[in-house]
Amino acid sequence: MALVLTCDVEDWLQAYTQNCPVTRRVYNNVENTLELLESAGVHATFFVQGMVAEKYPDLVREMSDRGHDVQTHGYSHKKVCTLSPAQFKDELLRCKDIIGSVTGKPVIGFRAPAFSIGPDDTWAYDVLLECGFEYDSSLFPLKTRRYGFRGNTQPFSINRGDGVLFEFPVAVAECSFVRLPVGGGGYMRYLPLAVWKAIWKRVLSKETVRVLYFHPYDINPEDFSGMEEQVTWFIRFTQKIGRSTVKDKIRAVSELAGGNTMTMTQSYLSLTNQARTDIDTQKPNTLPSAEMGTRWCT
Repeated sequence: MALVLTCDVEDWLQAYTQNCPVTRRVYNNVENTLELLESAGVHATFFVQGMVAEKYPDLVREMSDRGHDVQTHGYSHKKVCTLSPAQFKDELLRCKDIIGSVTGKPVIGFRAPAFSIGPDDTWAYDVLLECGFEYDSSLFPLKTRRYGFRGNTQPFSINRGDGVLFEFPVAVAECSFVRLPVGGGGYMRYLPLAVWKAIWKRVLSKETVRVLYFHPYDINPEDFSGMEEQVTWFIRFTQKIGRSTVKDKIRAVSELAGGNTMTMTQSYLSLTNQARTDIDTQKPNTLPSAEMGTRWCT
């Protein structure tokens, strides 16, 4: 098994109010996240929103200089399923150019805002390939109120006419026919630490790559200060629950991985090299093809 830590970098308010300005909150939250990861002795893949990278290029440079993997979360925080192919391409190339010019490294990975590539949005894979992307991590393989659909739970290849894109689904815990959403976000915040550790011990016992995601604001219980007029008290209340526990949960999962933690780009290179080796030695490719279900994004 291997643990892949991923961090989606945006200002929290953009998840609810698209195109709102990027504030200093995101800068401070990322700095705290970098300190957390350094103290835990692990590296992560940061999927950075282009608007953030454009405003704070020094922050992106710091991520890269500290040994983290920096990839794209799109330019804005608009859901992919609400964009046209031309609009999506513009978002991708704009963000890719900003991040690549800062880090000087290839930008080959993408995660959609709100996991918003669904079964009827497979055109997005063609656009990703056209723009030079090699892997994606936009599948939340469980249907929830806001996103997700029941898809593959292990990394797999998406074969398109113009190439192959690799998909890294967010982790779920599987028990018989039931899937539990333990891959990050609110599900990480709500679960008690002891329960969280027990579930992830089981998740990491499987011989595959497991992806955990979080946001820099997830570790800041005071992130809502000054938002009283912009966000209802109910959303502020529900979003604040459990934030004080997230640092300990990230440390706990990193310890359970026993040092076998890698960035998504490292995992991608490892898996594709193994797949090529299997083909060369006439072994079956262990990465299953994608199977899509019904439309979910509205």
